[in-house]
Amino acid sequence: MKKIIVALVVTSATLLAFQSCMKPADNSKTQARIDSLTNLKTTAYRDSLKLICMNDVMAQATARADSMMKAAAKKGGSKKSSSTKKSNDGTVSDRPGSQQGQPKSVTDRQGTTNTSGPKTVKDRQGANPPPPPPKQ
Repeated sequence: MKKIIVALVVTSATLLAFQSCMKPADNSKTQARIDSLTNLKTTAYRDSLKLICMNDVMAQATARADSMMKAAAKKGGSKKSSSTKKSNDGTVSDRPGSQQGQPKSVTDRQGTTNTSGPKTVKDRQGANPPPPPPKQ
C-alpha cells in the first residue's frame, strides 16, 4: 500500500513538473481588453474630476464677482476715469502721443516720408533692401 501511495505522489509530482515546463499561454488579447477598459475608466474618471473642479472654480468666481458688485454698490457706484474722456467729434483727445483731435490718415504713421501721394509698400522703413555689392 505504501508503494502505491508513493507511486501516486511521484506520478502527480512528475505531471505537475511537466505542466509547469509547457509553453506559457498567450494572454495578449486578454491584456489588451483589460488595458482598454482601464483606459476608458481612467479617462471617464479624469473628465469627471475636471468637470467637478471647473464647477467649483466657476462657483467661487461667481461668488467673488457678486461680492465685488455688492461692495461697489455700497460705495455708490463706480467712478469714471478722466483719461478716456471723449470729445464731441468722437476721438480720444487726452492720451499721450495723440494728435489732439486731428483726423487720422494713412500718411501719419512713423517712418513715412512721402506725404503728398498715395502710400506704397516700399514707403516703410527697411522695405528697400541695400543694393548688392559690386562683383569683382
